[in-house]
Amino acid sequence: MPLFVYAMTNDASDSIQFALGRLPHLKVSPAAANIGDPSAANADQEFSLYSFDDITEADWDANPVICVGSLRATKDASDVWTFAAMDEGDGVGQFNDGRNHDFPTLQFGASAGHMLPNGGTAPAFTTVEAEYVIHRNGWFDVTYTAEGDGGTDGSGAVDSYWVTPFEIDDVHTATFVSMGTGRIDYNAGTYVGVLIAGNGGTHSFLANNFVAAGAVQNAAFVNGDRNYGIYCRFLASTS
Repeated sequence: MPLFVYAMTNDASDSIQFALGRLPHLKVSPAAANIGDPSAANADQEFSLYSFDDITEADWDANPVICVGSLRATKDASDVWTFAAMDEGDGVGQFNDGRNHDFPTLQFGASAGHMLPNGGTAPAFTTVEAEYVIHRNGWFDVTYTAEGDGGTDGSGAVDSYWVTPFEIDDVHTATFVSMGTGRIDYNAGTYVGVLIAGNGGTHSFLANNFVAAGAVQNAAFVNGDRNYGIYCRFLASTS
């Protein structure tokens, strides 16, 4: 996972502190409740910042910040995070822009791969992969692939939703920021072209069926061979 290094100012504008964040395009530090440090485990939002040193958080909130570089970290099965060895994409003035990062399965409520049950049953696939890129301006691109019958068929007349690695900006999601394309093959080889529609303010999007008007539904993934390939781009939310 990429982590971004910020310089932020205090209320008096007479000191600079460095912090880590998940997003590369913050302009203002978050509220004190969303600023963490080694003595305060408050940085649990995507737009949070985590100070390298202990600070009085209220002295550093709602102030100008600038992203000055990036690092990467990986998590093991015990939820222990380790910083990755630095390379040419890391460090001051480097932002890992254009680098693919793995998007793990079963995140943000997904019950099968990267799909939500949404009141029904999400279908399982034999192989599932997703990778994402987050750019310095906050746009993130995700590519999903899945194939094969994983043993659990989709059910329920409910729209199919896929999860995203970042919350989607809900101000812009109805305009140009919310977009994507893909293809889905149901059982019996039925080809469906899809257009992606972001669900602003959440970590999810749905796929609109080109062939039959309306969203693809979980119940369409019945027993038998199936696969999908989806690409989408959204703006990550900063609030």
